[in-house]
Amino acid sequence: MGQRFQVVIMTPKVYWNKNNPNNKEGDIKIYHFQWLWGKFAVWRLGQFIEGVNQLIEFNKKNKIIKSYPLNYDKIIKDSLNWVCYKNLTSQNNYQDYGPICEKYNSFKDMFETFDNNNGILFVMIDKNDILSYCFWNPSKSESKPYTTCITYKEYLKSYESEETPNQEFNESCKIFEKTKFLKNLLKIGSIRNHMAIDN
Repeated sequence: MGQRFQVVIMTPKVYWNKNNPNNKEGDIKIYHFQWLWGKFAVWRLGQFIEGVNQLIEFNKKNKIIKSYPLNYDKIIKDSLNWVCYKNLTSQNNYQDYGPICEKYNSFKDMFETFDNNNGILFVMIDKNDILSYCFWNPSKSESKPYTTCITYKEYLKSYESEETPNQEFNESCKIFEKTKFLKNLLKIGSIRNHMAIDN
């Protein structure tokens, strides 16, 4: 019912030192938003990406925190909460779908199983903590299905009548402009190099 949108985030491994029990494999996290679509999605999620970047930078500069590996779970949750609670009058609640195992042959196959009619944002955080993104419209989308990686501009084309642009929306567009575009999704079977711990 209503708009249904997912944000999929792939995080890198967390490495302390050799044989450390706190070493952690990378993760795939999925968050379901009940009210995201078109310009409203770009507006909110551009702010999310900026929040992640700012928290990564803050953690790396903090004299105490920087001596520890980044807590990606907390960074992502804090950024999502900031986006959702920043404007309390907006219906943009989210639900954490939790980590996903290597159950599918590709991200495309996984995306097609989602309860989704308004698109997906895929974000990858690489081992150097650089973010890249793409939007994806699954075949069940109310907009034109692309079934390939698309930029935020391409995603917006089917939603020209939605949400009057404002200053925050324009700022979010600038954030996407400076964020690396992910032209191709990794095959899930090949993500171990990105995610696996090395003891």
